[in-house]
Amino acid sequence: MREILYIDDYFLLNFLMDLTAVLFTSRILSEKIKGVRLFAAALLGGLWSVIPLLFSFPAWGQILFAALGLPLLPLTAFSFRGKRRFGFSVLFFFAGSLFLGGAVEAVYFFTARFTEKRKITFLVFAFLIALSATFWELWGKGMKRRMETGVVSFTFSRKERKMSLYGLVDSGSLLKEPISGDPVVIVKASQAAPLFGAEELQRAASGTLPGFLAIPMKTAAGTRILFGFRPEKAALHHRTFRKEHKEVKCVVALDFSEGAFAGCPALIPLSLI
Repeated sequence: MREILYIDDYFLLNFLMDLTAVLFTSRILSEKIKGVRLFAAALLGGLWSVIPLLFSFPAWGQILFAALGLPLLPLTAFSFRGKRRFGFSVLFFFAGSLFLGGAVEAVYFFTARFTEKRKITFLVFAFLIALSATFWELWGKGMKRRMETGVVSFTFSRKERKMSLYGLVDSGSLLKEPISGDPVVIVKASQAAPLFGAEELQRAASGTLPGFLAIPMKTAAGTRILFGFRPEKAALHHRTFRKEHKEVKCVVALDFSEGAFAGCPALIPLSLI
């Protein structure tokens, strides 16, 4: 019997699955995503899935076309923020869409939604998507909880001077250096004083020290500017790491306000873990 494939339904199916997979990826990587970028990525995914059908691509052509489109969706959703970050976004998006797509499409094809017989209602289909989205949301939260390590040791150097201190890992810390997009580690200036002379520390507070970068920071109290530098070397240390030392690429910003981060002199973004 000849089967009929409904292009509009197939487009909607892939649109919703890509939407869910992008949300899952943003949850795992603690990436904020704008609604416009989310919609654009899901729309691109839906269109990318139907183009091979409209132009009758052969089987190998469909596989190649799908492989070419795989990195485009994370790139559309999150933009390019370094090779490592981009690689993780592609990896998690692929894993999410592979499981989600396989499960939903298996049920969808099994009930013959794309044929003229035994059609299931759109409400059932929407329920399957909602159920899958809920699963990925809960699984993503679980993954984040496992990735959180509480407190880690942070070692960094400046002008051949090195120091180590403990930092609180914060999943809500999304501060990045605006030009490079590198994560920012916030360190209390009083703790970082051994890396500077007295005059240098004063100039660092005003942002006039050569090599220092201005980093806008938004908080509940308003917007302020932190000033920071790129350490010559930076590494994290924790017993849960596969390697004893994990070198990281980041910017160290000095915080001259009083207090500490839950008793720690540094705040480490989860994206570095």
